[in-house]
Amino acid sequence: MGIGEIMAAIAAGAGLLSVFVEVSKIKINPWSSLFKWMGRNMTEEVKEELKEVKKEQERILEKQDALARQRAIDAADAIKAEVFRFYNECKKRERHSEAEFNHIIQQNKKYESLVEWLKEPNGVYEMEYKYIMDIYAKCQKENDFL
Repeated sequence: MGIGEIMAAIAAGAGLLSVFVEVSKIKINPWSSLFKWMGRNMTEEVKEELKEVKKEQERILEKQDALARQRAIDAADAIKAEVFRFYNECKKRERHSEAEFNHIIQQNKKYESLVEWLKEPNGVYEMEYKYIMDIYAKCQKENDFL
């Protein structure tokens, strides 16, 4: 075996070794670059699908927020209607039990928390509730419940 053949064998071995080993001082890493390029191309479709899923998730969350807000508005309106009915009964001098007054007081607490969450004013409701509470205080003082 001559020097030329030895040099050729060393060059072939170094070439073969370079396929599997990267030298860190060399800035160009052909295998890493190739694998990164292949990885990017393989995952590009997945990334696009993920973006679409995120957009859809945002749309669903917006719809959920809108539905929750509408449910809160509907619940507040129902409570307000119940309190107005109770107020009208009190104005007509209809008598009520202490339990009925306590129910209206609990409903008012729910209503206030809903109004606070909705960040909307409650308007004339306050005057009607104050009147109910005045009647309640009078009934408590005179022990004049139904």
